[in-house]
Amino acid sequence: MSDTNRKKRVTLDDIARMAGVSKSTVSRLIADPESVKESTREAVFRVIAETGYSTTGLEAARLRNPQLSRAVALIAPDIRNPFWGSFAYLIQEQLFQRGYNLYVFCTGFDPETERRCIRQVSGSHVAGVIANSNLYEDEEAARLYGDLNCPVTFLNRVLPLGRFSAVIQDNFQAGYIATKHLVEHGYRRFVFLAGPMNSPSVRQRLEGFRAALENSYIPLEPNMVRNGEMSFERGAEEAAFVCRLARSGPVAVVAANDETAIGLMDACRFSGARVPEDVAVVGFDNISPSALQSVGLTTVEQPIREISEAAVEILLQAIKGEIGQKEKIVLQPKLIVRRSSGGVGRAEE
Repeated sequence: MSDTNRKKRVTLDDIARMAGVSKSTVSRLIADPESVKESTREAVFRVIAETGYSTTGLEAARLRNPQLSRAVALIAPDIRNPFWGSFAYLIQEQLFQRGYNLYVFCTGFDPETERRCIRQVSGSHVAGVIANSNLYEDEEAARLYGDLNCPVTFLNRVLPLGRFSAVIQDNFQAGYIATKHLVEHGYRRFVFLAGPMNSPSVRQRLEGFRAALENSYIPLEPNMVRNGEMSFERGAEEAAFVCRLARSGPVAVVAANDETAIGLMDACRFSGARVPEDVAVVGFDNISPSALQSVGLTTVEQPIREISEAAVEILLQAIKGEIGQKEKIVLQPKLIVRRSSGGVGRAEE
C-alpha cells in the first residue's frame, strides 16, 4: 500500500486544531457560514483548501454557496388539510424571520410518496428537515432520514433509533380525554373513526380511546373501530353507518381529526340525525371551521403555533450545533368543548 493510501484522513478535529478554533465553530461554519465572522471563515477555508479535507456532498454545497444552508424542508401529509396548511404557513413565517427559506413536500399519508419526497430532499441540500412521517417501520424511517446527513425534527413520532429531535403531543392522553368527556355526558355506545394505522398519532389516540372505555367498564362492540383516510369526504361516507346505529339509541363518535368529524356531522344532519342528541362527535386539531356556530365541534386542540415554534427552535439549534439532535418536547392536549358533544338529549355550550 502506498504512503498516499496510508495517509490519515483529515477530520473536523484536525481542521479545528490547525485553524486555531473549536470543533463546534467548524461545525457551525459548515451548517451556517454566515454565523461565523469573516476572519474565522477565511482561516478555516484556508486550512480546508490546504489539507484537501473531503466534505460530504451537503457540506461541500454549503461551503460553495452559503445560501443553501438557509433552506429547511417540511415533509407533511397534506396541506389541503387546514391544520397542515396553517402549520406550513407558521413554519415559513418563523423561518423567514430567521433568514431561512422553506421547501414543502406532501406525502398524502402514502409511504412510497414519502420515500420519493425524502429522495428529493436529499438532492436539495437543505440545512434541516421537519417531518411528519408515515413510514410503517421505525427502523426504515430512521435509516432514510438518517441518510439525509442533516438535523431532523419529527412531529408526533419519537424514533428509537438514530439521533432525531421530536415535538409531540401526548396523543394517548388526547384520545383518553376526548372519550372520557363523552362517557361523562352519558354515552355508552362508541365508534372510533381512525385514520391510517401507520400513523403513530392515530394509533396512540386509539389506545387512549380504548383505555377510557375500559376504565369506564364500557365494552367496545365489534366493527366500531373503522379505518380509512382522514378527510371531509371520508366522514360523510361513514354517516350512513353511524346513522343506522343511532336509530336504536344515541351514539358517540371520536374521529381521528376535525375534517373527518365535520364531514360526518354535516352528513348526519342532512340525513335527519340530531347532533349531539342522536350522534355526539369529538374531533382532534381544532381547525378554524370547528369554531363556526353552524359546526360547533368539540375537539382536542393541537396548539399549532406552539408546535411550530418549538419545532423551528430545536431544529435551528441543531443546525447551528448548539444542541444535540436528540431533543424531545411533549405538549399536553386541551379539550375545547362545544355543542357537538352535549349530553344525551341536551347540548352543552
